[in-house]
Amino acid sequence: MLSVTKIEKHDFIELSKDIIPLILQGDVIESLQKIPDNSVSVVVTFPPYWNLRDYECNRSRKSFREIF
Repeated sequence: MLSVTKIEKHDFIELSKDIIPLILQGDVIESLQKIPDNSVSVVVTFPPYWNLRDYECNRSRKSFREIF
């Protein structure tokens, strides 16, 4: 089952006024069928590939924001 949750804007995240952030949680096969093509800007995974990918966790919040 797909669930949708609104998140609050935090002081350190600058969002365009016309963007409403959503968190989608559910089975990937079912969820992807419900999302319009070309509508996803970012995908966050957890757990982060169980140490198979280096996310450089020692970065500062500022350097992390600069990536995006």
